[in-house]
Amino acid sequence: MLDSRLPFRRRCMVARRHALLSMEALEVRDLLAVAIVAAPLSAVSVSATFSVVNDWGTGFTGSMAVANNSSNAINGWTLEFDFAANLTQIWNAKIVSHVGDHYVLQDAGYNATIAPGQTTTFGFNGAPGHITAAPTHYVLNGTQLGGGGPAPVQSAPTVAVPAAAATSSVIGKTVALTVLGADDGGEPSLTYRWTTVGTPPAPVSLSANNANAAKNTVATFSKAGAYAFQVTITDAAGLSVTSNVNLTVAQTLTAVVVSPATATVAATATQSFTAQALDQFANPLATQPTFTWSLASGAGTISGSGLYTAPAAAASATVRAVAAGVGGTSSITINSPATPGTASAVYSVASDWGSGFTGNLALTNTGSTSINGWTLEFDFPATITQIWNAKIVSHVGNHYVLQDLGYNATIAPGQATSFGFNGQPGGNAGTPTHYVLNGVALSGGATVLPALSTSDLTVSVGSTATQALFTVTLTQPATTPISVAYTTADGTAKSATDYQAVSGTLQFRAGQTTQTIAVPIYAIITANKPDITFSLVLSNPNGATLARTIAVGTIHDVSTAPATPPTIRIGNVTVTEPSGQATSGFFQTAGNQIVNSQGTSVKIAGINWFGFETGNYVPHGLWARNYQDMMNQMKQLGFNTIRMPFSNAIFNPANVPNSINFSLNPDFQGLSSLQILDKIVSYAGQLGLRIILDHHSALPDNHANEPLWYIPGDANNSEQVWINNWVALAQRYAGNPTVIGADLQNEPHGQASWGDGNLATDWRLAAQRAGNAVLAANPNWLIFVEGVESYNGQSTWWGGNLMGAGPHPVVLNVPNRVVYSPHDYPASVYNQSWFNAANYPNNLTSVWNQYWGYLYQDNIAPVWLGEFGSKLQTTSDQQWYQQITSYLGNTTSSPSVAGQRGMSWTWWSWNPNSTDTGGILQDDWKTASQSKVQGLIPLEFAFPTTSGPVTVTATFVVTLSAPSTQTVTVAYSTANGTASSGTDYVATNGTLTFAPGQTQATVSVTILYDPTLTHDATFFVLLTNPTHSTLDGTGQGTGIIHAGA
Repeated sequence: MLDSRLPFRRRCMVARRHALLSMEALEVRDLLAVAIVAAPLSAVSVSATFSVVNDWGTGFTGSMAVANNSSNAINGWTLEFDFAANLTQIWNAKIVSHVGDHYVLQDAGYNATIAPGQTTTFGFNGAPGHITAAPTHYVLNGTQLGGGGPAPVQSAPTVAVPAAAATSSVIGKTVALTVLGADDGGEPSLTYRWTTVGTPPAPVSLSANNANAAKNTVATFSKAGAYAFQVTITDAAGLSVTSNVNLTVAQTLTAVVVSPATATVAATATQSFTAQALDQFANPLATQPTFTWSLASGAGTISGSGLYTAPAAAASATVRAVAAGVGGTSSITINSPATPGTASAVYSVASDWGSGFTGNLALTNTGSTSINGWTLEFDFPATITQIWNAKIVSHVGNHYVLQDLGYNATIAPGQATSFGFNGQPGGNAGTPTHYVLNGVALSGGATVLPALSTSDLTVSVGSTATQALFTVTLTQPATTPISVAYTTADGTAKSATDYQAVSGTLQFRAGQTTQTIAVPIYAIITANKPDITFSLVLSNPNGATLARTIAVGTIHDVSTAPATPPTIRIGNVTVTEPSGQATSGFFQTAGNQIVNSQGTSVKIAGINWFGFETGNYVPHGLWARNYQDMMNQMKQLGFNTIRMPFSNAIFNPANVPNSINFSLNPDFQGLSSLQILDKIVSYAGQLGLRIILDHHSALPDNHANEPLWYIPGDANNSEQVWINNWVALAQRYAGNPTVIGADLQNEPHGQASWGDGNLATDWRLAAQRAGNAVLAANPNWLIFVEGVESYNGQSTWWGGNLMGAGPHPVVLNVPNRVVYSPHDYPASVYNQSWFNAANYPNNLTSVWNQYWGYLYQDNIAPVWLGEFGSKLQTTSDQQWYQQITSYLGNTTSSPSVAGQRGMSWTWWSWNPNSTDTGGILQDDWKTASQSKVQGLIPLEFAFPTTSGPVTVTATFVVTLSAPSTQTVTVAYSTANGTASSGTDYVATNGTLTFAPGQTQATVSVTILYDPTLTHDATFFVLLTNPTHSTLDGTGQGTGIIHAGA
């Protein structure tokens, strides 16, 4: 999903305990009846009874009871009968033949046995209604039964007085609804059930419903708009008739709200006010009236457009806006004017990336009295695109007027407040000038700070260690002490093997303009090594700004020593046998199911929360709410997983997270993107939420321009960088069951192919390369693989085409880890051809089956619909939503296993700032969209916390004695000692792969709970067949299992 496409979900009609089998979805394999083994029957020993449960004229619901009155069990049954109606859906049985009026039905497997004296029932929907005759000529397992003939017929009720509203145009919040039915069983026997038709503007509450008393009910509204009601009148036999009434709830001017509600204004300064008319539900009027502005009390003046001008002295005032006799007010406090020299403003650049920058401005009270409320004006040639801890109240040309946010309005003597902003362009866009605070120019104007920068360098190294000396310079001599923090960051050079990581604070004394930072470089061990790089990163300047924050150090190999193959060594491991109690732990796959560590089927039912992949480098909404508050709401709404998109940019410490309201999120003050991700993962674990990480793009906000998982020709965003970043995350969250897996790449498209063997474009092969690297670092993760756009000339949504996964599956070194992940959206996002078909929306099931649903239907692999969503503002989108939620909840084509689940999913998105789809949250970042939430409720799933035998993991560390310039591999396998596979541990084998420069990998062995284990037991991991390396010693690692208490 593009970040700008950030996709009603009506409640899925999954009301039956057993899934409905669609007549249109019957496949050839369903027509192959199994052999029936049954005891001899007689017409009197078995009976079949038909009844009408509900009949609405155009259709009906019927029920059939098969009773075994014999002394022998019926083991498997086939029932034949003649019936003039057309059965459209059936449950607890399946249709194996339908020719003319003749039906042949078969048990559903789980109800194949009917014990003596017992009855089994099944039901079906059919058309048309008005059933007057029951099925005839019953035959069970080849024996004709008695019964059949006319069904008991009762006339449906009729509408005596149609549904009506007390008024068709409601002025207030309530209206009386009435209706009256008639029935041959008497009117008191009737039940009246009112529902809204279509998508109402908001939910409606009724004083009485689903009862006889509901023929007279009162509807209470919470939002204006057009409403359509349908009342269903049902008699004691379940027959019904409907009547409809439409009405409109008109907006009535009830209140006027003036913004801001309170204001602090400096003497002689101005303040702009706006007014908004609200209806009876406190919602803005669709058409705003013209307001009359006046000064209700106090000093000053106000114009007809709401511009207030303060008097020359401290005072108070109240302004008023009136429309149609309804008014609202705002209170104003006028402060004494500031005097020149009592405040100073200091501007600094925190980060500059060429096309943009992040700036900070500190406002210090240098006087002896508090500044209570502040408005700061200045001229600035750059364009401010985002701001925090202040708000822009005016921007004309280069002139900005900024104001406090209330919580930081007061600046005590000697204290400072600061705010930050993002702007463009970068590259030294200039400095703010002509500061005016509360209407008074600040003395001294702008304070221009010197700028810090550092330069790239290349250092040659051979068999002797050396050092890289980075020079840091100031644009002008310091007049006061200046400091700047520095740290090194890995590139292709690694701090563990190529150089010594350094960090600290660099100090400039007054008058200095240059300083150096020394980085020790290790001696070259492997000859002819290609050039490798690392970075020196400057941050947090004090007394200066940053001009260039990153310098690249290149290590050039000048050694001539012959290459010596490294040796491979495996360590020993001691673990304590697991207890018999645990939570669901890590996940893996079994057929088309995702299962927990106890083998119980689970389902991902989650939400997408985007932002890490944008230029904010953090999830969105942190400017409006506390992150834990939002995650609590996700949990309360029933979501169990968060899909968290990110880009490569979050691995660069120079990319500082922004657009965070630190007064709401103090936990995030001073943290990097990855440290903020740690905080989110930690709190998710406390709530029982799971996290799926999603590589959404290489560059921030750039997914639409990146069809592949790498950017050709960009060394900073190559395939290897993509894999390295995934391995870093896998290692970072290894052993933490909160993070369950990696969505390797969002929506491969364009030239991305599947199964053609082209190493540059074959997404399947790339997914295998990355997936194996990830699992080598963290074997407990699931690997989520999206599709492509086109396969064999068939095209669909980006990442939604998994037609090739059947003939060309993704195969990983660790089995049972692959989950396929398509994306799907409605016509409002893009008008695909199937949305215009004559049989839409009934054609959608076949579309989904073709592109990705077959993987689940045929028990090939689990399917996780990683993105789907909509604003649900059109009929077409609403039809799509009803179909796809029903499709996701369907398990009838899944193998008959206990606890089976439908397909997994995550809705796009949590964020309301998704242009194409909106979000679960509305624009206030607080209120959930009930039209979306209600449709997802039937699909939600709570991860179980279970008791019983559990596992722990023994992790063997395999190391290379030195980095290699070649890929190193070694085979591994487990072997019994006094511990036995299958009882004490799970046997495993495979191949470890060390990429060039990599020196460590792990082998994970699952340790089982064995209640008979009373003494320590041992097993082994054996290394064999090394390539481009040799084994150190026997190549054997010993695992010791301590017996549990």
